[in-house]
Amino acid sequence: MRLYEEYFKRHAIKDIPLVRYDSMGALILRTEDTTYWHSSWLLVTIKWVDGGIHPGKYVVEFYSPIHNGYLKQRLFQKYNAKELEWDQYEDYFLNWSRSLDGDSMPGVVTGGKEVILTAWEMFVYCYDGWFAHQESELRHYVDRCLDVDLPLANRYAGYQNCLIYLTARHPNVLKVWKYEVLALVQHYSGWLAALVESHEEIRSGEDKEPTGRQPFDSLIS
Repeated sequence: MRLYEEYFKRHAIKDIPLVRYDSMGALILRTEDTTYWHSSWLLVTIKWVDGGIHPGKYVVEFYSPIHNGYLKQRLFQKYNAKELEWDQYEDYFLNWSRSLDGDSMPGVVTGGKEVILTAWEMFVYCYDGWFAHQESELRHYVDRCLDVDLPLANRYAGYQNCLIYLTARHPNVLKVWKYEVLALVQHYSGWLAALVESHEEIRSGEDKEPTGRQPFDSLIS
């Protein structure tokens, strides 16, 4: 438990979003507005890079999955990385989380299983053509885990069935999932998700007029 977390617990202080200086982190944003956004998802990763005898820095990178990217041997479109000094880090994420505004604002993905299922959905999008030509058993499992009308437990069970199937018949595809997609969200930043959600709650409570759709480029700059 971190020092500030101990303090908050001792004083029964709750629901205060904070910026955490983790060595690795990730966040997934998603939107239904595929006509305006580059894709349905934006993946954000955070990594601390030790500078050795020089000051270290945080590197923030942004990705969106490429449809059938497996054919190009590249699953993600990678945008310009943002390099942050230690003293720039907090202000950057406070301002970035506030910037998620507009009438087509993307939603943040939260919850351990929901994060994994969303990452899996991105992987299926990248391997769409490949999955379409597989046996009906695997396609049934994929449909099950992507069906948002099903309970979360049922969807996650479908995902686990996919893993069992790939382990037995397509271990190379499973390896791509584990090391090129799942690895990106292993250190998920719940604190950043809470920060984004806190601003969503403030905006919804203000009952203000929509500010319009936000340019995609503003999120990755």
